[in-house]
Amino acid sequence: MTAKGHGCSVDHEAWHDPFCGDTNRVAVDTETQLIDQWQMTAVNVHDRRMLESVLAAKPAGDSQLWVDSGYRSQELAKALRERGYKPRIVFKAQRGTKLNARQVQLNPAYSLSRARVEHVFGSMHNDMPESVMRCVGKVRAQSWVGLRNLCYNIKRYCYLATVTEV
Repeated sequence: MTAKGHGCSVDHEAWHDPFCGDTNRVAVDTETQLIDQWQMTAVNVHDRRMLESVLAAKPAGDSQLWVDSGYRSQELAKALRERGYKPRIVFKAQRGTKLNARQVQLNPAYSLSRARVEHVFGSMHNDMPESVMRCVGKVRAQSWVGLRNLCYNIKRYCYLATVTEV
């Protein structure tokens, strides 16, 4: 998201079972893989409901939005286009129908950008393996998630700094 023309991906990671807990929702720069925007919500809040607030801090001029098939709907795609976004939503076959040739061709490209976001959560899982928040209260939980995101960004920045010096 820092460079003009590069896309933003939105994803989440659930740390608890599906019946209770919190979710870390992030907007990631697909070029640098740094977390640009994050928000913690309850697990039972659907991704589509949080898309608007996660994208609120998205810089102007960055029009591509890479999201998974959970966001696919005609209404959402139309609303995103009206706001100037180019939605890149992964296609998913419906029961009894197959994807057409164009959809089959586009999915790998969309999934490639999505994989860059999954790298963020994979890296957090491997490098910061504590997967259960051990704190009481929403403010402390948000602080824990925010510090975990900050630690990831610092680690990623250190890696990017060493790569660009070489």
